[in-house]
Amino acid sequence: MYIRRKYIVHRRFQTDFSAKVLIAILVPMISSCLFVIAFLQFSGWMNGDGLQGFMGEGFVLSFLLRVLPVGFVILVFSVLFSHRIAGPVKKMQNACDNLAEGHPAKHISLRKNDYFKSLAAKLNEICRDKSSE
Repeated sequence: MYIRRKYIVHRRFQTDFSAKVLIAILVPMISSCLFVIAFLQFSGWMNGDGLQGFMGEGFVLSFLLRVLPVGFVILVFSVLFSHRIAGPVKKMQNACDNLAEGHPAKHISLRKNDYFKSLAAKLNEICRDKSSE
């Protein structure tokens, strides 16, 4: 059984992926919260005093204290998910580099939930055929 030692194996891909996931989730979440506040203000559900009390001095801090943990959880899960893509791609890239240099490539073994298993199986087949020649 392979134990994961590094979660960031392809820094550029994983940071880009995580940033896009964060933006895709946090921007609609924040904008919908602001939309609800504006709707409540303009529909008369909240009078000026209530809205002022709602959006007083502690509003920004309170809002950040709610959004930051959500952002952190999203970031952790996006890194874990992107690792299931970046890890296999890095292993297959290393195998291709070895083949291109004329060295025998090692067998590519992937974890249970990794992606690109069929591609790794084909590459293992190619490597096995090359080494038997």
